[in-house]
Amino acid sequence: MKNYTIIAIIIVFVISGYFVYQIISETPTPDIQPEAQIQPDDTNCAEKGEYINYPSGTSKNMPDECCAKLKGLHSYRIENDKCEVLIGGPFLTCMPCGNGICETVNNFEENKCNCPEDCQFENLTDSDENKVYTVKELLASGLPKGQYVKVRGIMGPYIMLRVGEDYEGPGSGCLLTSSDYNEMDKGYSIHIGSGKELLKYNEKEIIVSGLVRYCGGNKIPEYICGLTNVEFIDSIEETVSEVELITLDAYNWEALGSTIVIEKDGAYTVEFGRPGIKETREGKLTTDELTQIINNANIFSMNDKYTGPRKTTRSWMQYNLIIETKSGSKTVNFHSEDETAPQVLHDIVDKIIQLTK
Repeated sequence: MKNYTIIAIIIVFVISGYFVYQIISETPTPDIQPEAQIQPDDTNCAEKGEYINYPSGTSKNMPDECCAKLKGLHSYRIENDKCEVLIGGPFLTCMPCGNGICETVNNFEENKCNCPEDCQFENLTDSDENKVYTVKELLASGLPKGQYVKVRGIMGPYIMLRVGEDYEGPGSGCLLTSSDYNEMDKGYSIHIGSGKELLKYNEKEIIVSGLVRYCGGNKIPEYICGLTNVEFIDSIEETVSEVELITLDAYNWEALGSTIVIEKDGAYTVEFGRPGIKETREGKLTTDELTQIINNANIFSMNDKYTGPRKTTRSWMQYNLIIETKSGSKTVNFHSEDETAPQVLHDIVDKIIQLTK
């Protein structure tokens, strides 16, 4: 009897297990795709004020792209009207650059350096649009992409390049090189596009305007490599002969000095003396000697300031010469006994003083 009971219990368990199996096997299971679960989300992007990798793939904890209508920007600060890149981590900040509003998000600031589209009129001085950069000055300026500038240099020939897929330079086109012949072998040149209409000025010094262009950004850091939207302004020979205004400030160690202003028509004013005690005289030049000296001086290739060795006598004078032309102005600051200043610069000052006595 006991054996029959055991057998009956076993049969009940077997039958019950069978029915349970049937129920479980008929229940639908989700379609699991392990590969899809471990793949990154291709739609992952950074919102306004958030970081993205720079370059791409630097960190798995940050996305590589900004969300729609946002751009990844570098952090810049403006010091003395110049743009300086702030050193930070390997990332960019996503901002709505291009929406017409110069704004700050999460303590990140858009400015004329990283977002000229929205901030081109922020922190600009009156001299920004009138300044004529040398090629060397532009390359070292840190100006933002798209900034309008005027640049002078020697017009070069059209150069055709054949490059590989990894090339991050400006490509084929015309180059504008440094006007200082001592710097030409140092690579100071910028790309100014096809520039074929400028080829008639080959090997002549010219002034052009355009928008700052950057190259690189992938395997090499971004750098200023040229201009876009290039327009010819004038040649140096034509521009310098059209002097609009000359201003010469001079003073010595006793604060005794003068300010001489010569107008385009030759009319001049001389204010001389010391602070609080000034006298003025006026006149008009009757010779073009000064213009001829300036034309031959190539003033735009001179430094803005000369601070070389000098003698220490009580007869010295400190000069600040400003020559304004049709396309821009040139300011040169130097000491009367500075031996590094070009002799022609001393000649210009001496002639100004002589003609306005």
